[in-house]
Order: sequence, then structure tokens, then C-alpha cells
Amino acid sequence: MYCAGGKDNVSACNGDSGGGMFFNISDTWYLRGIVSFSPTRPNVKESLCDSSKPTVFTDVTKYRKWISRYTNTTKWLKNLKPCKDSAIEKDTECNAATRFDNGFLLQEIVIEKNVTLRRFSLKGDQAFNGREVLTVNSLFGIDKDCVEGRFYWTDYKNESIFSAKYDGTDVKAFISKNLDAGCCAVDWISRRLYWVNYYEETIEVASLDNPDLRTTVLIDADRDSRIAVDPIQGKLYTTVDDRGIAWYNLDGSEPEMLLQSTGINGITVSITTGELCYVNEDTSKIECIDTRSMRIRTIVSNTADAYFLAATDDILYWTHYKSDTIEGINQQGVKDLTVLSQ
Repeated sequence: MYCAGGKDNVSACNGDSGGGMFFNISDTWYLRGIVSFSPTRPNVKESLCDSSKPTVFTDVTKYRKWISRYTNTTKWLKNLKPCKDSAIEKDTECNAATRFDNGFLLQEIVIEKNVTLRRFSLKGDQAFNGREVLTVNSLFGIDKDCVEGRFYWTDYKNESIFSAKYDGTDVKAFISKNLDAGCCAVDWISRRLYWVNYYEETIEVASLDNPDLRTTVLIDADRDSRIAVDPIQGKLYTTVDDRGIAWYNLDGSEPEMLLQSTGINGITVSITTGELCYVNEDTSKIECIDTRSMRIRTIVSNTADAYFLAATDDILYWTHYKSDTIEGINQQGVKDLTVLSQ
């Protein structure tokens, strides 16, 4: 904080908290401080400001990194140094995703009675496009843990949740106790995995580091719910029957309807923009909603067979369930020329 005073009898007063101290430099306005409080007049019954004393301001410069994290997440992520150690200490700021192989999409392809996961490069490496990394009995939901370089998937035939490294090796059972799991989502910051319990119609969560630490966060959930987690904003999103999208704190508290709409299918969080993106089958559109301003923007129209979504720093991808292809579009609305297929 810092103190600032002006001309006689000019200061912040009752109701001014949260107001700004601005400076115009070369026709650009800069915010220097935010009104926090001001001294009160002595020997008065009512709490009145004392304009003869300086006002106390919150020093905005001390919060530039925090502000950048939420107003320009793309720049914030790119400026973060890569994490070097396997153990990341609390309050450490580093980019965990860059420690592992990255720049690829995983596509689920059903072949006879098995499901094959194939890897497609986003860096133009055609030699690895379509390479099979893993074959599993069944798969309903899948998500990644960029801190440990693993992906998790629900296997409804084996009633389990498994994980593997990005290259498909080191397959491990995460939970294998009569689990009827549907969609899943990873909170890679708080180290938790969320999933929809199909038969119990609940959403459950377990620690990634100790799956025995497990609890239910939502009851009476739609068994076909799509779910997504925003670890930075601390929000859990779920589709609700055919009524739209609800959002909650990560512990399931403070439920609210984020969007009232029918036909919502796949959902995903764009970490760089802070938006929740979704497929609307009724309108044949892919849209994104800014969860701060509630502004909705249309990303793509006329996508009658769009299904699952995935977001990178720059591009939003979606699958076509009729043709087993993947298509993408960047933040400027230009479609990615690389269309992936089996």
C-alpha cells in the first residue's frame, strides 16, 4: 500500500473504496492505485472521512503478475519458466506442461471390440500422425495431468479408471473397485480427478496422489453429464440434463446455472481465455462463454456432427463423429488447415 494526498479538502471519502488513481501518459491511462481506506474525523458520532489526511491506496504494481495471470493468461503461461523438479513446492510458479512431451492430440478410434488411442502431432510432424499409442477394452472419458505427463481414462467394461504416460507406456489402474465411471476431468493444480458415477448419478473426486482419498461432491447428477474443470479459476462445470451448463466451486458448493440452453454436448475449458467452450447440437454451433462477463461468442457455425472438444493455447479442436476427423480453428477465427483423420 501507499499513501497519497492532494489539495486541501480533496480526498477519498465514504463509498470511494475500490476507485482508482489514474495517470494519463501519452494519451494512455494507467492505473496506479486502488482506494483502500482513509482516516476518519476525530470526535464525531458518525464515521466521516478526514479530508485533511492522506488516502491509503493498494499498490497495483505489486499485483502485476497476478493481474496478468487472469487478464492475459496466454502471455502469463508463455512467460512462466519450465518446472525442473518432479516435486513442485507450494506457491511455486512454473509451467509444468513444458516438462513433458507436448503438442499433440489423442483420438479415440473404435476398431472391432477394442478402442485404439492414436496420436496426432500439432507441430507438423507427419511421421507420427496417426501412430497408435495404446489399445484399451473401452473408453468413455479421458483427460490429462500435465504435471506428471499422464492421461487418465474411464474403462466401463472393466469398471475402472486407468492412467498411462503420454506415450502409452506405464499403464496403471487408478481405481479398480466396481466403478461405473463416465466422463472425467483432471485438476492438475490441486491434484484431483473428477468423474461421473453413471449408476449412482453422482460426481465424485479422488486425490491423484492417493486415490483412497475419495468423496462425492455432487448428488442427483445427470448420468450422461459432460464435465470440465478450470484449475485456475477453481470451477467445476457440468451439463445438466437438457437444460444447459451448471458451475460450482471445486468442492461442489455454490451451484449456479451458467448457461440455459438445450442441445449442449461436449465442453472444454480454454485456459488461455478463461472461457468455457461447448458444442450446441440444436444450433449446430460451437460457442464459448466468458465466465466473467457472460459474453457468448460463436466460434464455428454449421457443425452438425461436432462432438468432443479440446483446446490448446491457440486453437480449439473438435471431432466429427460421422467421419472420424478432427478439425480446428484459431483465436482469430481462421480454420486450421491440418485436418486429422484415421
